[in-house]
Amino acid sequence: MTEQPEPIPTPEPGYELCYECDGKRRCWLCSGDQVLASGDRCGECTGRGWCIVCGGAGELVAGARARYAPSSLESTPVAPLTPGQRTASTVGGFRELGYDDGPALAAVRGKRPAAHQAEVVAYLRAAPLLVTSPGLVKDAFDGKTLAGKRSMRTDGVYAWPDSLAYYVERHQVELPAAFEAHMAQNHWRVPVPIDLTGLRPG
Repeated sequence: MTEQPEPIPTPEPGYELCYECDGKRRCWLCSGDQVLASGDRCGECTGRGWCIVCGGAGELVAGARARYAPSSLESTPVAPLTPGQRTASTVGGFRELGYDDGPALAAVRGKRPAAHQAEVVAYLRAAPLLVTSPGLVKDAFDGKTLAGKRSMRTDGVYAWPDSLAYYVERHQVELPAAFEAHMAQNHWRVPVPIDLTGLRPG
């Protein structure tokens, strides 16, 4: 395991704490361990253990936080579809994740059958990013544990919040039957390559 330096409580003049790791330097997903609890190599930092934004420095040039603040990204209006654009059906749009018309997480918590849970979690995490956002999402139930980012992933047909894998793994959140069947039809492997050109969540 790569030796990780201590977190930095105060950045150097002209710099600010990294918005991704808050100066901890470590990958938020594996906490610098390079591997996940399952024993698999961390897919977020690709096994390096470092924060993917600051590269382990713990700090960024001053102003980076303002430029990439989640609020500024979320306030950007969504342009209407234009010819050539395609949509991926959104799943996992729960109310607690910012989808006002979505179902509540509590209503589906603990309802997912145990069968193929590991395969589903791996599938959800392996899909490429469709929408990238540096904002972090905390567990809606305990308010402390990091659940993922505000980004969205896709397999070209469906799109889902980056944090959905966490909720399936940690809270056994039930997913739509059609989505489960879709993943099973793909033999629990995200199809590659995926044409992201003109694709957006819908």
